Amino acid sequence: MENPCISVIVPVYKVEQHLDKCIQSIVQQTLSSLEILLVDDGSPDRCPEICDKWAARDSRIRVIHKDNGGLSDARNAGIESACGEYIMFVDSDDYIAEQACERLLEYARSEEAELVCCNFFWDYGIRQVEENMKVDYLPRIFSADEATELFFRQKPLYLIVAWNKLYRRDLFYTDERIRFPVGRLHEDEFTAYRFLYASGKTVVISDPLYYYVQREGSIMARYGERNVCDTVAYAMGYIPWTRNAAPHLIRWAEYATIVSYTTLFIRCRHEPLLDEDAPVMRDFFEYVKRNTHCLFSRSDIGWKMKLKDVLLRVRLFPLFLSVMDWLKYIRGC
Repeated sequence: MENPCISVIVPVYKVEQHLDKCIQSIVQQTLSSLEILLVDDGSPDRCPEICDKWAARDSRIRVIHKDNGGLSDARNAGIESACGEYIMFVDSDDYIAEQACERLLEYARSEEAELVCCNFFWDYGIRQVEENMKVDYLPRIFSADEATELFFRQKPLYLIVAWNKLYRRDLFYTDERIRFPVGRLHEDEFTAYRFLYASGKTVVISDPLYYYVQREGSIMARYGERNVCDTVAYAMGYIPWTRNAAPHLIRWAEYATIVSYTTLFIRCRHEPLLDEDAPVMRDFFEYVKRNTHCLFSRSDIGWKMKLKDVLLRVRLFPLFLSVMDWLKYIRGC
């Protein structure tokens, strides 16, 4: 198909029970000007066969068969092959509303936006729960600075994830040439703020157009040592990137780094298989001390976060958490 409006990229790996529903939701979109790229990431089940059958039925579908390289590698392969004016990602165990592409494209064109983010449903099989976006009013238009600051300040899920968005294809071909990091979990966390800053205008809309399916045993549902290492890696990327690309936002990059450490420390403390004093966490702590400023004097930061930061710097944060755990235990008795 010549000059499709949107290239929909679907990384495919070991999802044969969900794949038909995912592809069907894309094929039946009210917007027909689509290029559908099914990226078979070396899936060992029937997924390659399912992809090929769909391609034989719909001329808009192209299948890319490749060796297994992970989700990021599959998305990147789709980006390199995409011909559409815009790009959208759909994970192969999820699905989208019938009007998703049309609605996202309407906002992209009417607002001349390079990035459009929609609301979504958490799909638990027997029920769907709409995400609470916590935005003052919708639709909401953000400049590059506003969107990037919001990412660092609040880390809302609708800004982080790659799959609820319509991207102007040009965003992938700026001087930074943004791609998803191969071999990493939390790949969206490494790239989201870069896309938000590269986009001159980001629109957030209330329409819940994506269905995020929750599966037991998924990689993101299991939190282990690899998750910790990758969380440290993306959080330690905030400050260097901001110093180079957006130095006027450095205070928010520092804030996001501190919050990432305290949040991860608490999680490690309460996960039986994780160690808050592991070498990677000690290195992260030293990085925070060297590269961030104390939050105490900042009027735009709440007192709870100021307290955590001060206790962190005087090495009393673990003791503070122990006291809080003890108080919770007493209240529960």
